Amino acid sequence: MIEKLVSIMIPCYNGEKYLDKLFNSFLEQTYKRQQIIFVNDGSIDQTEKIALFYKDKFKKAGIQFIYLSGKNRGQAAAINVALPLVEGEYCMWFDVDDYMTIDHIERKVEFLENNPDKDLVMCKGCVVEENTNNFISKLGYERPVGSLFRDVLFGYRRCTPGLYMVRTDALFSCLKNKGIYESKAGQNMQLILPVALKQKNGYLDEMLFYYVFRKNSHSRAFNSFEDIIKRINDLKDLRMRIIENLKITENNRQTLKHNIELFALLQKIEEMNEEIFIEKPSYVDSVRKEYCHLSGIDQYLNCRELYIWGACPGGNKIRYIFENSTFYMIKGYIDRDKSKVGKKYHGLMTWGIEVLDNKKMYLLIPLEVHRDILQLLQIKGFAIRKDFFYHRYELINFVENG
Repeated sequence: MIEKLVSIMIPCYNGEKYLDKLFNSFLEQTYKRQQIIFVNDGSIDQTEKIALFYKDKFKKAGIQFIYLSGKNRGQAAAINVALPLVEGEYCMWFDVDDYMTIDHIERKVEFLENNPDKDLVMCKGCVVEENTNNFISKLGYERPVGSLFRDVLFGYRRCTPGLYMVRTDALFSCLKNKGIYESKAGQNMQLILPVALKQKNGYLDEMLFYYVFRKNSHSRAFNSFEDIIKRINDLKDLRMRIIENLKITENNRQTLKHNIELFALLQKIEEMNEEIFIEKPSYVDSVRKEYCHLSGIDQYLNCRELYIWGACPGGNKIRYIFENSTFYMIKGYIDRDKSKVGKKYHGLMTWGIEVLDNKKMYLLIPLEVHRDILQLLQIKGFAIRKDFFYHRYELINFVENG
């Protein structure tokens, strides 16, 4: 069988520490028909010298190697430089600090060749330490809840580039002018989500990829609270942009957008702590307003009092968010853990499930709960949104049944 060309796009900024391992990972592949498009994104280290050194090695191995360089504009811009040069029937993209098993490309090509109804294949991998390569954790399917599209969109599965291979024609059919939006982050989502939407996705139950955990990587270089919140908002805006360009019904688009807002809100709440509550009251109030807007509790409260499900840190965060409001006061906690019932948690009484009454109470559920709790609420006459707000429920419900 004639091997079909596989194009591999590699954006790189200051990758001198990792290029030997990465390039040898490609040279050692059992599948040699590769087109490597390496984009030096304004590196100021020895990236260019190392890349050009390997150019002859790739040529001797029968591997096409295209070297491009320019000013530092970010990974998305570097991908846009590479995309018009892609010639392979199959396409991949890699981060410079990751590497793969020697049969990585062969196994993925073989899968797509044997499954012509699939446009994308995802393998499994593992996370390893940067300097020792010691195993840290598994990487791959992680917490699959629904389709790959919704799982990647809402963070249940990763969009780590080395996990995926796509058919080039399927990718280009989804990208306007063979390009993506030049965001500072999220370039992987832009490449994966439009293809995954078609639900022609395949899975290889094999560990073929090594994700190197770097403490100082770009994705972890957000030290201040402001940096973290900006990243959450930037990725929310990017998700919105991706959804806006998808060929889906308007009703589906609006549902996805609402859930993207909820997802970002949840991330912001998870990042908050007691220090933030004390030092940034205006920000806390903005989160409360966003929470009230997305939950719609204004229209549902009537004369009912607010209770929080779960006497726990997650519930206490929601309480803090509402504490400065003159409009909403938290009456207490509801918990089915009998050891907590009748006791005060941070000054508020905890009640058991026997007091549940949807005529007198409106519930806020801030933590991820088991389905049996939702069923219990239904038995007690509580309906989603009208009687309780679960900011994870709509995401999970949409992912599972949407």
